Amino acid sequence: MESALIETSVISYFAAPPSHRPATAARQSLTRLWWESDRSRYDCYISTYVLAEITQGNRKKADKRLESVQGWPILSDKDQIGVLAAKYLQAISIPDESKIDAFHLATATVHRMDYLVSWNLKHLVNPQIQRILDAINLREGYRSPILCTPELLMEE
Repeated sequence: MESALIETSVISYFAAPPSHRPATAARQSLTRLWWESDRSRYDCYISTYVLAEITQGNRKKADKRLESVQGWPILSDKDQIGVLAAKYLQAISIPDESKIDAFHLATATVHRMDYLVSWNLKHLVNPQIQRILDAINLREGYRSPILCTPELLMEE
């Protein structure tokens, strides 16, 4: 079975009450559909970084996010993750408040995940980011995960 690091945005869309914003509602619907019908085709993981993010904010909402990934394996932090994230941050324009995205990329890479699943289209699931990631990882001796949304992993 293929492995997937499920990033915070996917968990948040799954656990949140339905949005009135059309784009958000569509992503929530696609996330729930993937979660219920296709997620079982993957070995799904979260990371210590995802865990830190989903426990922030409103306690009730954080509990719901935590409950949705209960029992999932947690990818540990490793020294190589920080080193690789620093290289990504040198090559990718990520603002200070979003630097954790480089750690999501590095965690998926170091732990040899097949996929990094996210709705973050600016700093993660993005063809330019995939190209930069592939170049750095090739130079550093890593295989890149495929960066994708839940929708891209659905069979239909």
